Amino acid sequence: MYSIDTATKLHQSFSRPVQVSALADFLADEEIDIICRQLGHSWRSRIFTPAVTVRSMVYRRLHPDKSIRAVLADMVAGDDRIERTPATTSWCEARSRLPDPLWPKLIGDSTARLQALAGRRYLYFGRPVYLLDGSTISMPDTHELVDVFGYAKHGFSRFPVARITFITHAGTEAVVDYRLDRYRTGEDAQFRAMWDRLPDECTLLCDRKFCSFYNLAKLSRRGISVICPLHQRRDPRRLIANGKKLGENQWIVWFDLASQSRRKYNDLSLPTRLCVRLIRIRFVRNGKPSELWLVTTLLDHIGSPCSSIVDLYRSRWGIETRIGSLKTTLDMNVVPSKTAQGVRCDVAATILAHNLLKLTDFMPRGVFPGGE
Repeated sequence: MYSIDTATKLHQSFSRPVQVSALADFLADEEIDIICRQLGHSWRSRIFTPAVTVRSMVYRRLHPDKSIRAVLADMVAGDDRIERTPATTSWCEARSRLPDPLWPKLIGDSTARLQALAGRRYLYFGRPVYLLDGSTISMPDTHELVDVFGYAKHGFSRFPVARITFITHAGTEAVVDYRLDRYRTGEDAQFRAMWDRLPDECTLLCDRKFCSFYNLAKLSRRGISVICPLHQRRDPRRLIANGKKLGENQWIVWFDLASQSRRKYNDLSLPTRLCVRLIRIRFVRNGKPSELWLVTTLLDHIGSPCSSIVDLYRSRWGIETRIGSLKTTLDMNVVPSKTAQGVRCDVAATILAHNLLKLTDFMPRGVFPGGE
């Protein structure tokens, strides 16, 4: 039988980049306790306080094993105050008692720390840059998860899948915000639920599926500049035929609001027409000439040259790397929890772990939160 004692010996045999006790430098008891009290959450004196539970969940996402027993074994090995190994059911109950708003607060605090350490680096003409993209995660086939997230059919297999959309900060690579919903929820709807997390006067890099009249118009009103590929339903040749050429491979063009779109959004503040800049990128793929059309609300072709916009958009692929890191390196591709609350907690803990790892990259060697 696989015992806790055996697990302890196994996990002592490899070098762990992050120990349970080391996470206390980033997720201090006092910090988490203050947040929980502000949220009206109370708890009794026990092993699994909110701070200990949060740290153990983050540690689990960083651990190669990912099992609860492995985490508890390491907790016992690293803390002389714990006389015996707690039961896994106690850990699960402690996880379920954590207030839901705690995770967004901790993730937001980690992002704020990273941006403070980055200072004025990674600005595009004085503007912070954010990246937007979506993905999916799968989970065990339980009735609860099917009811909450729904099925996605891939070939002959059917399993619950959730839709997740991220906003990340370029440069620091921190996840600023995310939304986890049913598989059939549109990424566009998830993005609109996160609009408030984007600061005014920033620059957003996103995919063509977000290149809608509504998104461009509403974000422009807040001074948020967007750079994205032209939506496949718009004909670039027709646009430039009625536009104004600014120079080689760039034009000022107009987007018209379709009547069905006005009825769909029922927003009287939407303009009838929207002025954008259209940029053509020519390149060779697999030995064949290709082209990509970029749309941006940065209309000043002198202040924001075409070449700088193209170079900036190339950096958008960084979010693909971040999602790959979350889904493969931190094993968020398949979340093991069998309840909806467990899935949401595991996803939040994974994102927080990702941000804390990025936080260590920006800190000078030997310097930790609270250190001298």
